[in-house]
Formats: sequence, C-alpha cells, structure tokens
Amino acid sequence: MRAGWDLGWRPVVTWDEGRLCSGLVAGCWLVVGGWWLVVGGWLLVVFWFGGVVVEVSLLCGSVGGVVGEGGVSVVGGRASLELVHRVRVEDAFAVSWVRTGGERFSVVARWPREHVFFGPVVGGRFDPLLVAETVRQSVMLVLHAGYGVPRADAFLLGRLRLSCVPGGLGVEGVPAEVGVPAGVGVGAEVGVRVVCPDPARFRRSARLRATLAVCRAGVVVATGAVDFQVVGPAVYRRLRGVRTALCSSEPGVPAISAVRAGRVRAGDVLLSATGQRCRWRLRADTRHPVLFQSPKDHVPGMLLLEAARQAAHAALVPGSFVPWRMDVSFHRYAEFDGVCWIGARAVRLGAGGAVVRVTGEQEGRPVFSATLHGREGGARPVCGGPGAAGR
Repeated sequence: MRAGWDLGWRPVVTWDEGRLCSGLVAGCWLVVGGWWLVVGGWLLVVFWFGGVVVEVSLLCGSVGGVVGEGGVSVVGGRASLELVHRVRVEDAFAVSWVRTGGERFSVVARWPREHVFFGPVVGGRFDPLLVAETVRQSVMLVLHAGYGVPRADAFLLGRLRLSCVPGGLGVEGVPAEVGVPAGVGVGAEVGVRVVCPDPARFRRSARLRATLAVCRAGVVVATGAVDFQVVGPAVYRRLRGVRTALCSSEPGVPAISAVRAGRVRAGDVLLSATGQRCRWRLRADTRHPVLFQSPKDHVPGMLLLEAARQAAHAALVPGSFVPWRMDVSFHRYAEFDGVCWIGARAVRLGAGGAVVRVTGEQEGRPVFSATLHGREGGARPVCGGPGAAGR
C-alpha cells in the first residue's frame, strides 16, 4: 500500500508497507523496493519500523518523485503549462499534484478573482465553467505527470458531469491580483481530489472514468466525473481520417448580443442568430486567446460547453442563467468546415431553478447533448417550457 500527503511548504511524506530500503548511492540514486528516486534537489530520510518503510522527502525543486517502470512518478510536483495543455500562465489553474496512493491523487489549483474569460458570475461567485476547466486540467495533469501518458497522445472527452455548491464558490475575500497572472501564488487556492485509473492497465482506447471532488478550506464545493479515452498518434490519425489538418477559422456570421449570450465581451459570443427560434449557428474563432491555445483539427469540447451555456442563457428572458449542475455528452467531433447548429429548450422552470437541454448537430448528426441545471433569476422561457415567449 502506498499513500501520502502534502504538508504545505512542499515536503512530501509517503509510506510503503512491507518495502525495505535496499541501498543508497549518495547524491545520485536511491533504490526502494524496486522503485528509483532521483535525488537531485531532494533531501530524503528513510525509517524502518514495524514492517513499514516511511520516506520523508523534502521537495526543493519544481518536480520530482519516486519513479517506477516507464518513468512514472508516484510522489508529485509542480504542473507545467504543457502538462495541462495551456500556453498562457493566466489560464493554467492546476499548479501542483501529489499521488496519495493507488489511483488517488491530490491536485492544488488556484482560481483568480478576475479572469478575462472565466470571470465571476451573478452573485459574486466563481464561474462554474472555471470549475469545469479546473477539472479538465486536473485529469490531464494526473494522466501526464502521474501515469506518464505521452503528451503526443490524444485525450478524447466523452462525457463531463459536474455539480457545484453555489454557496461555496463566493469570490468575496479572495485577494485581487494586480498585474499578476493566475497560478503564481495568488487567488483562491482549492484542492482537487482525483481518482483516476491508469490507462496502461487497460486495452488501448478503452473508455475510462475519473471522479473528482473540489474542496475549499476542506469543504467540498463541487463534484464531477469525466469519461475519456487516451489514444496514440497512429490511432488518432486513423480515427480522424482526412481531417487531421490543423485549421484556422474566423466567424463569417454576426454574433447575437453579448447580453443575450450572458457574456460581457462581444468577442466571447459563440452563437449567431438564424431564422428559427431557439436555434443558433456556432461561431468558432480560432483567434480567441482562451478557447484556442494551440492549433486544432476540430472544435474543442470546452468551446462546445461554453456554447451550451450561452444557448441556455439565451433560452431564458431576461436571462441570468448560471449552470451550477451540468451533464454533457460528446458524440462526435465538430468540424470547422461545416455548420454546427445549436438548439436549446427549457424543460423545467420554477422556484427550484431551471433545467435547459441543449444539443449540437452537424450535417444531420448529433455532436453533443447537454442538460444544464441552474438559477434563472426570475426569467421566463423563450424556448419550450410553460409560458414560452416569442423570439
């Protein structure tokens, strides 16, 4: 049994039942029951008592740990931009990780009080899509750093479920960052408990599930689950066929108003009006600094989730919908060279909030489907539900 915890100021303590230190080559390598540890930047003390080896490791560098077969680290370290698939430090919310035993990991994330895209929502609370992005980054970090999944492998998002506690996501009291990007020691620190299987233990391309709990000050403020697949470059090329070319896209159609979409900046609006009520055309602009941080051969899943949020907001009038609970399934890739249609329908509206179902389709085939639960601020439904209004 292996387990561990983070004591703050970056010491890492782990214990390994029934294993005994077999030798030490000072300043270079340590062998512990078949595991190897690079000592550079570490201070290590090993105790043996009662059949248990206790390793106390003080992390002096940014990344380090006990390394097993395939170079997989089992202690922890800091997250690089590459490990969370970001290129801008202000968009990298997961900042460090530690393996706490078996398939269990703990990730530290920081949420900025202000963000150009994931800003606070109605009521002065952190954006639930900021929580969703943190969940995504935490899974990526565990896969790459915890299990050694190559960066070249593709991460296929199949389903994302998230349930937030609005009262636990208040921004009040979080220090403001003045000229300092997120992820460098400011903002609200949160812990993400991740249980994620090792893809190497399953057949290639198996559909796996990670479960997560997000905590602030030791209190759970969100729970979630991510269904995913990991495939190698050759499999991904076969899966995508002729569509592996990296694309650029600029919207050729006007956006609906930012207020209708629930956004502040017009450049963040992903929907364009059509001649049909409650049906919009997706606008994907690869110049967007947050939604497109590297060239893509398809529309990213997190962009589709944001489009679903905007459609749900637009489906209600006057519109103050915040999706504190979401269940999103991704059925196929959304391509740049075809029109993706977004539809929304309010299926419940009452004192307990609203439920809106959003779908995306392209060339007559489903791309994604989402059920969003949230507070609607006294709105009435434009799309479906009792008391539907005009367009």
